[in-house]
Amino acid sequence: GICFVLNCFIWGKHSSGAVPFPTMVALLCMWFGISLPLVYLGYYFGFRKQPYDNPVRTNQIPRQIPEQRWYMNKFVG
Repeated sequence: GICFVLNCFIWGKHSSGAVPFPTMVALLCMWFGISLPLVYLGYYFGFRKQPYDNPVRTNQIPRQIPEQRWYMNKFVG
């Protein structure tokens, strides 16, 4: 999106450095033609995989969480 908007500004100045519109469309088609199938392929194989087992035993008693320092507050930093 950002590249397209910046390229529109370059087109507006009639610069020779602008990427032609058919090239932008071809790049967009290649992006969706490659990434979209890979996303669904990863989803398919990831959904079929067995859940991950922890290799170590975890303690059922939760640990005490210490108080945060004043500079670690989300409103300060």
